[in-house]
Amino acid sequence: MIHILTVVGVLACALCSTDAFFTSPFWPQPQTYSIGTTEIGLSTQFQFKQAQSEQSSLLQRAIDRYQGIYDNYRKGRVSAVAAGASVLDGCDINVTNIIANVADEKSSLDLDVDESYTINIGTDGSCTITSVTVWGALHSLETFSQLLKRTGDGGTNLIMGYAPVSVTNSPRWSHRGLLIDTARHYLPLDTIKIMIDTLPMANMNVLHWHMVDGESFPVDSPSSPLIDKGAFTPEDIYTMNDIKDIDTYATDRGVRIIYEIDGPGHAASWGKGYPDIIPTGCMERYIYNNNDIAVNPTLNETYNVLTGILTDIVTATNTKYLHLGGDEVIYGCWKQDPTIATYMQENNIATYPDLLGLYVEK
Repeated sequence: MIHILTVVGVLACALCSTDAFFTSPFWPQPQTYSIGTTEIGLSTQFQFKQAQSEQSSLLQRAIDRYQGIYDNYRKGRVSAVAAGASVLDGCDINVTNIIANVADEKSSLDLDVDESYTINIGTDGSCTITSVTVWGALHSLETFSQLLKRTGDGGTNLIMGYAPVSVTNSPRWSHRGLLIDTARHYLPLDTIKIMIDTLPMANMNVLHWHMVDGESFPVDSPSSPLIDKGAFTPEDIYTMNDIKDIDTYATDRGVRIIYEIDGPGHAASWGKGYPDIIPTGCMERYIYNNNDIAVNPTLNETYNVLTGILTDIVTATNTKYLHLGGDEVIYGCWKQDPTIATYMQENNIATYPDLLGLYVEK
C-alpha cells in the first residue's frame, strides 16, 4: 500500500508541475499539434459538412450527435467575442476513402483500420478536417469538441478558443479498449451504451465484452436454447436482438466489440441448462468455487452447444473476432470422470494440457 500511495503522490505532483497539462485542451494528446490563442465565435448556423461527393450515413449520424451537443449548450445564441473577431460558420470534412455499402463500411472497422485525421482552423474562421476513413473522421469530431470553450451566463455560449489550429493525429495502438464483465454483474443495455459513449472521449475503439463466466450465462442463444438457464434471473438476459442493437450502437461510435465466451473452464453456468456436458460429479465437488468447473472436452454435445452459441453471435453481429477465454482451466473435474480417462487412453492423449489442446483445436 505504501508503494502504491507513493507512486500516486509522485504522479499527482508531476501533473501539478506540468504547465502543458493545463494549457493543452486535448486529452489524450494528438500525435502533433499547434494551437494559438485567438477566440472565434461559433455561429448559430455552424454545421459540419461532408465535402466528398459520396456521403456516409454513419458519419452523418455522428455529425448530428455532435451538432446536437453544441446546439444544446449554445441555446441559439452566438458566443460573445471581441468586436470584429471571426465567426466559425462551418467545417468541411473530407473522407478520401468512403465505403458506400453499409455492411462493408462496418467490416472496415478492423484491427488495421486507418484512424488518422488532420484538423486545420484559421483565425479567419476557415475549418477543414481530412481523414482517410470515416473512423478517423469520428475521432476528429471529438478532438474538435475539445477545442471549444463554454462562456457566458451559465456557460451556455461556445467559442473556439485556440485559433489557429493544426492537428495531425493517428493512434499508437490499433486496439485501445475497455473490458466489461456481465457475468459477475448483469449490466442493463442503457448502462452498456453509456460506457460505449465514453470510449471515443478517450480515443478508445474497442469494447471487450466478457459476456459469460461461472457465475452466470446471460445470453439467449436460439441454437442452444437451454443455455440461458444459467442466467441470474430470466430477466437478466441479452437476446440476440439486444446484442445486435449494442453492436450497431458501438459501430456508430467507431467502437468494435470483442465478444468473449469463456471456456472450457469457468463453466458452472453452462451446466444449469446442459448438465450432461459437465464431467460426472464436477458440480457437486466444486460447489465451493464455480470457477473450477470445466466442460467435458471429449463430448460432441459440448461442441454442439458451443458452436450454436458462437454461430448465433456471429450471425447477429457479423463480427470478425471472438474471444474464447481459456484461462484457469482446473483439471480436477477431468481427472475424476472415468469416461474422460477412457477417452484419453483410447486416443493416446497423455496429459491434461494435451486434452485442453484438443478443445482449443476443435
